[in-house]
Amino acid sequence: MDPLSVTASIIAILQLSSKVVGYLTNVKDALRESTTCAVEVSNLHSLLLNLRFHLEEGNANTLWHTAVQALAVENGPLDQFKQALETLQTKMTDRGRRKKARDMLM
Repeated sequence: MDPLSVTASIIAILQLSSKVVGYLTNVKDALRESTTCAVEVSNLHSLLLNLRFHLEEGNANTLWHTAVQALAVENGPLDQFKQALETLQTKMTDRGRRKKARDMLM
């Protein structure tokens, strides 16, 4: 995967992680579990942001860039993290709550 694609994947995950952290921190009477999750997602967001900046300023032909590209393979770490965030986002949004309520009624 080329560096631009890796950067695009990281940007998409950064945007998604910002939304999830926002949901988690805005939950009234948030459980300790939600707070811990928000901290973890926020920490990963910070790491990915740092990774993105290094990718944008570096030389794509270095060994480091090649290693980072391995993170962005299909079903690799970045893809798995994105899927986990999408699942969290769905569960925390109105759409996810409506589905849960509908499933309980059926």
